[in-house]
Amino acid sequence: MIPSNNFYKMLQDFEALKTYAYKDSAGIPTIGIGTIMYPDGKWVKMGDTCTIAQANEWARYEASKKAAALNKMLEGTRPTQNQFDALLLLMYNIGEAGLRNSTLLRRIRSNTGDIRQAWMMWNKARVNGELKEIKGLTNRRAKEADLYFDKY
Repeated sequence: MIPSNNFYKMLQDFEALKTYAYKDSAGIPTIGIGTIMYPDGKWVKMGDTCTIAQANEWARYEASKKAAALNKMLEGTRPTQNQFDALLLLMYNIGEAGLRNSTLLRRIRSNTGDIRQAWMMWNKARVNGELKEIKGLTNRRAKEADLYFDKY
């Protein structure tokens, strides 16, 4: 599967589009539409700038890479487009390894357990070395889970 137009709309809603580097809620330098690493492998650093076209290009590049990985993780399952998009939105934020090793993915693949509860476990970020609940992440996770369950 590939990301839908709805995925890109929601991604921009969640990440916003900023043409200058800023620190996200976990203090990670970010630019564009949630980009923390450029396609050439260099990390975003404070002071970096971009155009809107670059921001969109980087987001599509990252989404396509993550979609390929997600398709492999979901082999043997038949997700709906909304489920795929919801999982891809989560993966865009927590990373490929985060999703691959998650309770959430195990529950989805085995079709057992409380998927929404496992989804909501991803509402924290490290702030000054301490794992803290972030209200914005709690809201984002609820919207992603709603999309997964076709309630968005």
